[in-house]
Amino acid sequence: MNKNILNISLIILLFSMGIFISSCKDDDNKDPNPNDTSGNNVVTTEIMDYKQPKDLDYIKKGEDVINDIFYPIGNSSDGIFAYITEPADEATGYYQYSFIIMDVKTNKILWSKKVDYNDAIEQGSIKETWKTNYESFKEKLNEYKINQVKKYKIQKFPTADNKNTDLHFNIKYEEDTYGYGFDVVSKVSARIKNSEGVNKIIYEETYPESMILNVTSPGYIKLLNTNYIICIIKTEQRGFEGPPHVILLNLVGTSIE
Repeated sequence: MNKNILNISLIILLFSMGIFISSCKDDDNKDPNPNDTSGNNVVTTEIMDYKQPKDLDYIKKGEDVINDIFYPIGNSSDGIFAYITEPADEATGYYQYSFIIMDVKTNKILWSKKVDYNDAIEQGSIKETWKTNYESFKEKLNEYKINQVKKYKIQKFPTADNKNTDLHFNIKYEEDTYGYGFDVVSKVSARIKNSEGVNKIIYEETYPESMILNVTSPGYIKLLNTNYIICIIKTEQRGFEGPPHVILLNLVGTSIE
């Protein structure tokens, strides 16, 4: 009788131990407690929201031109920059835009969404573009860890720091090929230099049949929490029937180290 009771007790003990071990394993596989504020086990992925960006005015006050509109959004800490541009509309009647995420280290486009002449949208605005595409824009901005910057500031070359970084243009002019009798840009390059040994060409362009009147830079914007800048290249193209001329925007990223 005592032997039977001992066997039953042993079975109950082994069964209880099995339940306990299984429970421990289940606990090990569970996600950390999201309400644990100790900081030891919390794993969080913050999803950032973004506001409609504001345009950055890179045109001199009073300048009578038709220009690309530039809406910088923000940048990541490793040199990825996001922005929107609306190209100059010289009486085309179509709305166009480009949403660009670029790697400033290589100047390669990582992701883009564009509406151009082929889409034939007759009406549009940055407000409508942002509202309609916000979820896809937000997804990509989060994917590339873009922190929105409320307002970038254009800074002029040379830089005011001890690096004295400057941007130098080398422009070759030729008589226009259309017989108007004035000189136009046939080739341009831009070289960035500073006192710490940086000396490199960051921009080159050739125009076989040019109506480009000039290429200049109003300055640059500094990407926050990085050693990278965005050089703003402003290309002035003759208007279809003369003034107002068209300002085309090119953005070139580079390190200042």
